[in-house]
Amino acid sequence: MAIFRATAGAQTEPPASAATFARTAQPATQPAATQSATATQRKGIVPYQPGVQIDWTNKQVLLAGQVVLREGDLELFACSPNTKEHESIVRLQARPMHVFQAMGLVGLEPGKPPLYDNKAKRVVPATGQPLDITVRWTAAGQAWSVPIWQWLWDKKQNQPAGPITWVFAGSMFTDEGYLLADLDGTVITVVDFESAVIAIPASHTSANEDLWLRAYTEKIPSADTTVTVIIQAASTPLVFRMDRLGRLHLGGRPSTLRDAMQAAQEAGRKGVRAATVYHDPQVPQTQLQQLVIALMQVGLSEVKTQAEQPAVPAGSQPSTATQGSSARSTFEEQGLAVLQALSDLGRQLPSAADGLARSVKDRYVQLNERATAASHAISSVARVIEAMQGASEAESQPGQ
Repeated sequence: MAIFRATAGAQTEPPASAATFARTAQPATQPAATQSATATQRKGIVPYQPGVQIDWTNKQVLLAGQVVLREGDLELFACSPNTKEHESIVRLQARPMHVFQAMGLVGLEPGKPPLYDNKAKRVVPATGQPLDITVRWTAAGQAWSVPIWQWLWDKKQNQPAGPITWVFAGSMFTDEGYLLADLDGTVITVVDFESAVIAIPASHTSANEDLWLRAYTEKIPSADTTVTVIIQAASTPLVFRMDRLGRLHLGGRPSTLRDAMQAAQEAGRKGVRAATVYHDPQVPQTQLQQLVIALMQVGLSEVKTQAEQPAVPAGSQPSTATQGSSARSTFEEQGLAVLQALSDLGRQLPSAADGLARSVKDRYVQLNERATAASHAISSVARVIEAMQGASEAESQPGQ
């Protein structure tokens, strides 16, 4: 990462006091050893519950899991065991209640999951503290760490999902003290689940025919790869992405440089002074630096650039279907590039045609002038020749 700074098995038994924890942000059930550790050790990484660690130094929650899905449509990014593995990329070892508790312990504030408003007849999107979520793993001796959105493909836009905002929705408690996510396995969701612990602050239907995301197969390591999902408070609310063709994206949607600068100015008015630009490794550094300079000129004091994971890491063997998917993806990207070039050419053709017409006209005028001058010269030469011929004939007749 380059940094530019301005100089200047789902368990359903209820915990002993889940409702109390929801109000006080204290763990409901903890082993004595863990209670002692959390009470006395406030730095470093310590175990909290099965599949859950807390990094007190960095205020992070670390969740152990495995890759269980590399292809297909998605309703979640991560679920708890024996729940929704058929529509989640990662199966976590942790119980959702313990994830909820650990997030509270590092100071994260829950909001509300997506809920259907009967009066307005629409879904009210999830709310809560914004989060940064990354996934870390090792393949062929190389360590990788990427934001989880890099494993997602936007089906409707037919492109990588781009930066996604996540929020600590907090799920819901039943009257009996159960956390709904413990029943459903809904830890990190990408569609509307009222039981979601972590969600997207935008409504997306869970209807199978309208699912908006699929697994980005080419970016996901092989099945059963051990991963760590890392959750923390969002540190950089302003996130951009530059694809392999140099096109800019903001909030998962195409953006112009002008849009990016306006977003940076608006963020600056809210006190934001930093941004992150994720980019395809093939993007030229000069183009990347131009963007960084433009963002810093409108008031950002720090802009980080980070190359995205280029492909499936060495040692991960995609299936034949995956290879076919990769070929289709590359072909689609090439097709988009051709369409973009044609679009640019279409915008340039009118001015190019005008320029060509002016050039042809100027050239025609020049040639016409030269042809006229040549014609006059030929006429003059012809008159001289005629005069010379007349004089010669007169000299050849001495008697006249």
